[in-house]
Amino acid sequence: MPKVGIFGTLSSYETGVTAGGLPTIDNNGLNGNIMIGATIPLYDAGMRDANLKQAESRVEAAKRNFEQLKDTAAREIVVASNALTTALQANASSVKLRQAAYKTYDSALEAYQNGVGTVPALATAQTGLLEARLAESDAREAAFTAAANLAFVLGTSTAATVPR
Repeated sequence: MPKVGIFGTLSSYETGVTAGGLPTIDNNGLNGNIMIGATIPLYDAGMRDANLKQAESRVEAAKRNFEQLKDTAAREIVVASNALTTALQANASSVKLRQAAYKTYDSALEAYQNGVGTVPALATAQTGLLEARLAESDAREAAFTAAANLAFVLGTSTAATVPR
């Protein structure tokens, strides 16, 4: 596009000349200039088209980056959701394992109290019950961790207030 510009200057001056006994000549006044200029580009060597292509290229790169971020976020959500589902199933299984270990321990204790069980069998049942309780605790912890991770991935755990 053509460009038009207006430029101006304003100055004042005061001069005085004295020559041996002659009257002094004083001169003062204002001086001003106004200039008007215009530029008209005749040929830009394809610079405008190159800038346009560069801007289009940046737009396409931003679109690709956005799509990659969306895909990554979707993958993270699916992975976190699958991890939570797995952790919840592991927790349910560990509860059943603990219940079975209680039954085994109760049976071994009753058998021992009735004189038909042995101390090693009771100790083994007690160890199994302890291991089942630990497995249940680990599974519950994994389920809570997976739930927190899913909440983080979904963006729901970044609230400023702490839920009560």
